[in-house]
Amino acid sequence: MRKHSKGQIFIGPFPGPITGQTKATELLFDILTKECGCKLIKRDTVRGETKYSIYNNLVKLKKLLMNVAFLLFRGNSAGRVVYLSLDANKGLYLSLLYCIAAVLKKKELILHHHTYGHIGGKSMAMLLINWLAGNNAIHLCICDKMGRDLSQQYPGVKYRTLNNAFLLRRGKLSEKKYVQSQITIGYLSRITPEKGADLVIDAACQLKKNFDGEVKVVLAGPVPDADYYKRLLRRCEGVVQVVGTGMIKGDEIDRFYESIDYFLFPTRYENETQGIVNIEALSHGVPSVAFARCCIQSDIGDGGLAVGLSQDFSSQAAGAIAQYHVNSGSYLEIRKKAIMQFDIIYSRSLDELKLLAIALNGLDNSKIR
Repeated sequence: MRKHSKGQIFIGPFPGPITGQTKATELLFDILTKECGCKLIKRDTVRGETKYSIYNNLVKLKKLLMNVAFLLFRGNSAGRVVYLSLDANKGLYLSLLYCIAAVLKKKELILHHHTYGHIGGKSMAMLLINWLAGNNAIHLCICDKMGRDLSQQYPGVKYRTLNNAFLLRRGKLSEKKYVQSQITIGYLSRITPEKGADLVIDAACQLKKNFDGEVKVVLAGPVPDADYYKRLLRRCEGVVQVVGTGMIKGDEIDRFYESIDYFLFPTRYENETQGIVNIEALSHGVPSVAFARCCIQSDIGDGGLAVGLSQDFSSQAAGAIAQYHVNSGSYLEIRKKAIMQFDIIYSRSLDELKLLAIALNGLDNSKIR
């Protein structure tokens, strides 16, 4: 693939609104341009960030029209490749419009999937995108399971994997000491039923039934529903200690992982693909127990426990933690396994990133970290 001085077109949502996808898109763009030497033309797709949904959607629509016009009228001066971060749900129809413009300009498409919504079940928009993009398109998925499921749902798809581990850095192995009489469980996400905050509380209460020491839960993240949060506290009142931190960021996130023994992520969100907090926990040497949705099982590996979707999460998590915490030897062993597992997926993700950089710019491996 020949290189072009003005670069390849990179279309995706950038902050504005802070979401997992906007943060991942921004970090990926920065790493590709600053560390991998790729020349990219940034085109933002994110909605507006106000309390008025109509205005926010109009901002997104304006960007769509501007970006499609850029593809159609200025695309000839760009490279042969268009990277597109696919929208979710009905937003896939907006992605379809980008694909139409790219195909009209005879561009090669790299389509990045972030949600399981159109993979778990057929989507008309995705069917049209796949038909339009053709067999030459590269579909980026987070893990092999996600890619295999995509290929099964839409035959003919060619996928590559790009685990989000490359977005992180190995944290310092937590120096938290083993205390036989104390267990601290951590949770970092929106404190909602969909993300399974109540299952974390239930797991802590079940753990306490057969544990003579203190069980503490640190709930980190925003609280959209104050009544739900109060009900959580009432469920464990007098049984386990609960500390709510609210939203955390920056160094607070490192201190959170350094303060906990085990991390729980029992998300009920059906379209969950990974939950980057799982691998973030592993990067600090904190074992994770989570529902085995999509890529979570292969991410956690030996660094914790992926609980089957049909299993009782709270009892499985309580049993696993009790086993890990039997003595200092078992405690240190599972923490070493957690950081070793992160090293495995992080190293693999760097290799996957190199392949993406090559696809975008035809760079030599020697030019990529």
